[in-house]
Amino acid sequence: MLLFRNALAEHAEMTRQDTRTGTLTNVEFVVSDHVAVSGYKTGIGIPEYLSEQTEAAEDAALVAALFENSATCVGKTQVDEFVFCQRGTNDQMKSLKNPNALKHWVGGASSGAAVAVAGGIASVGLGNDSFGGVRTPAAFCGLFGFRPTIDSLDKRGFKTFTQSFDTPAFMATSSSKSITSRTNFQN
Repeated sequence: MLLFRNALAEHAEMTRQDTRTGTLTNVEFVVSDHVAVSGYKTGIGIPEYLSEQTEAAEDAALVAALFENSATCVGKTQVDEFVFCQRGTNDQMKSLKNPNALKHWVGGASSGAAVAVAGGIASVGLGNDSFGGVRTPAAFCGLFGFRPTIDSLDKRGFKTFTQSFDTPAFMATSSSKSITSRTNFQN
């Protein structure tokens, strides 16, 4: 598991659980570094952009819902520059390794979340999916990626790039974990 810790963004390693009783008590999750978590900066894969940001004053709506249901956030994860790449690489950050195929690409914008989930750091990853930003790295890393219908989940607190295509999405080791997560957060 230590090999895959570099999936976590250096500026946002944490262990936070706001409530102790709820439907997601044993769920540890990560969020891609374009999703707001109060007290942490959002860098969208660009160190210079990160240095100019202030800490988020509040959690993204879905992150708040996860906390309200007793899930534990273990960190924000590395993303491609501008969250727009199908390989899952970012020349300005640490190289990520695919836990299921070390010599292969991690794939997609939410690559750090996929590495964290496939590597056993978390059981669920939350990211943004426009053109496969969650589904591609989930597939490359042997995970289940779920992209719900646009506007069925609250985007507040997400850095969106294409408003008409972006939607929050989940990845997990199985479809039941991903769908269980989604059923608690429908608009």
